[in-house]
Amino acid sequence: MLEVSNAVAENRVVVVGMRYNPAVSKAFDALKNSGINFIYLEYGSYTSEWHKRLALKMWTRWPTFPMIFIDQKLVGGSKDLLAFLKEGRKL
Repeated sequence: MLEVSNAVAENRVVVVGMRYNPAVSKAFDALKNSGINFIYLEYGSYTSEWHKRLALKMWTRWPTFPMIFIDQKLVGGSKDLLAFLKEGRKL
């Protein structure tokens, strides 16, 4: 959690995800295609590092990955990010 907390404090956009998750890939690709600079932190896959992901879920009270932070606030997951970008909000 300290790594995520520090990244959120030091960067405008942070994506916290896990390997092989298609929702994480969608968020990653949407940010990349929009030319938005972001930091990506990855915590294992479906069978590894589950304890770190569980701690993050409890800390943020957000149940799924990715977790998208913009301006030090958790805005939600992949669908929330796509809606945010579709509205034309500037990052």
